[in-house]
Amino acid sequence: MDIKPSKDRIVFKLHNPCGLFNQVTCIENAVALSHFLKKDLLIHHIFNKPWSSDIEKGIGIYSANRWYNKRKFVNNDLTPRITDLIDVHPYGEVEYLDKELNIEANVFTQYFYNFSDNAFNEDKFCAGKRKFMPEFIDHYSFKWTLGWYSVFFMNRTPEVEKALSLTKFKPEYQQFAKMIADSLGDFVGAHIRRTDHRFDYATEEQVMEGIATLTPGYPVVVATDDPWSKTVLNTGALVLENYIEKEFSKEFQELKFTDEVTLGLISNLVMCHAKDFIGTQGSTFTGYIQRHVGGNMRLFGEMPYEQTGPYTWNGYKFPELRSAEENKKMNYTSVLHEWDVHWWREWPESKLFPELV
Repeated sequence: MDIKPSKDRIVFKLHNPCGLFNQVTCIENAVALSHFLKKDLLIHHIFNKPWSSDIEKGIGIYSANRWYNKRKFVNNDLTPRITDLIDVHPYGEVEYLDKELNIEANVFTQYFYNFSDNAFNEDKFCAGKRKFMPEFIDHYSFKWTLGWYSVFFMNRTPEVEKALSLTKFKPEYQQFAKMIADSLGDFVGAHIRRTDHRFDYATEEQVMEGIATLTPGYPVVVATDDPWSKTVLNTGALVLENYIEKEFSKEFQELKFTDEVTLGLISNLVMCHAKDFIGTQGSTFTGYIQRHVGGNMRLFGEMPYEQTGPYTWNGYKFPELRSAEENKKMNYTSVLHEWDVHWWREWPESKLFPELV
């Protein structure tokens, strides 16, 4: 498709290489922005280069777990795009885009508002981020698009809320996940992220302490990308991915996509049925579950804080994850703004109008 600059449409580049739920944040922001600005939406797919010689095509969604710890019932030969898994209405797709159209629009260091009810609230909402001003842009093409809509859009309209409520995973994946959740009965859940998070966001002790805060009286179910991790094994909890493999291999293999990404999606949607939940810092996988489990936003190793304004993030402090020496090795020569290092965190402000949920 030949894309020319236009005031009538938005071209939204999916941030890649990145995982499924990073791309979910992109899709939701794209949908909301197109409705705010009343412009057509085009989703620009960017493909990872294949990491294995036996896969000839590019990969649409990154998965650190795709290339090791392979399970017999998982098939990574056929991999989905985000739009194969989630419903977006309406939209178009484009795979190639003129580089000249790319505008440095950074969702997680900017904010957008429909209207400002007062200067105090706007100041508290933005928390130091820059205002995005679309009226000064001749055409709309976004390439830095990570970040939850809860902290990007101030004063969402009912129309935008409705559009976001319709942007959800396809029914076959939701129904399969509910079947698994029903078989588990009432449970509390935890997400323990490892693999590509080789620098720990939480110690084993913090994980155990966090699980101990879950509502008592229910079995604990753990979703993880590394079920062989000592940290995971020491919880003594049921590992969801192992349970799916043992009890629902046949049903899983009947899905259109049966790769590691789809297994992760099913695990996430099952966790959304938990009675209580705690997750991992740095993970949008955790964030998506948090928004569906009673607004519970607890994270392993995260320190309590005093809210200092009308928005949940007012007063929040992101814990230091690396030493000064480690930052120097990684060529971080300046202090990152707090929003740059916790764009992945979800908040209760993500809750849509009750009648739409």
